[in-house]
Amino acid sequence: MAIIYELIEQAEAESSDEKAKRIGFMIALSGTLYTCSLSRHSAVYIERNEIEWELWRETHLPRKRGLISFKIIASSKDFKFILGKAENYMKYIQKKRETDL
Repeated sequence: MAIIYELIEQAEAESSDEKAKRIGFMIALSGTLYTCSLSRHSAVYIERNEIEWELWRETHLPRKRGLISFKIIASSKDFKFILGKAENYMKYIQKKRETDL
């Protein structure tokens, strides 16, 4: 019986991986952690913890230890909701960059 649950979990991880790739994320840990670089200093992450999915952004400065900025954008048990938030956030950042030029 454990094999069936493992196969279901693997299929869900592969499905999540594909969906995250489609919106521009790289797979850090299949079915658990995805990352997308926004700039040399900033990145967005999607991570599944024991309870839910979280979407957050981190900013680092070169030659500095630790973060200078950290923001949780969304958290939910629904992966589709988090993907939607991630996609909207990426569009917002792109639009903001275009208007700043």
